[in-house]
Amino acid sequence: MQTNELLKQVILETAPDAQHFTALAALSASTRSYSYHVLGGEAVYYRLRAITATNNTGYTSNIISLKSRVPIAAVQVINNNGAISFKSSGNFSYQLWTVTGQLIGKGRLLPGMNQLPVRGAKGVLVLNYSNGSQSFTQKIMQQ
Repeated sequence: MQTNELLKQVILETAPDAQHFTALAALSASTRSYSYHVLGGEAVYYRLRAITATNNTGYTSNIISLKSRVPIAAVQVINNNGAISFKSSGNFSYQLWTVTGQLIGKGRLLPGMNQLPVRGAKGVLVLNYSNGSQSFTQKIMQQ
């Protein structure tokens, strides 16, 4: 960001709708890059607010919109002792397989914590899950 005034701070702001912005990070005036990972596939809007040494309200940049092109798996393995515990960020249909192709279980994962019985299966298990528009596959080591 270029300005004729001395900068005190740059605030990176984000919004889901390009209207209701909240601060994501407060950066020093000398910061030239910043990175973080978006947790979803929806478009996110960003802008910078430059706070000058003389004007605490600052100046606001143009708004840009970015969308992740890489799908982020939304199911995280929490524990795999006996039954497998998952933390899910949404509604997914799932199938749990052994590497030899035996179906161990299928059903729905709901937002929050879910437990899947493994019925004594050991070794590498394959979890396929889908939200209807995207499909994901995770390998799980069951001991």
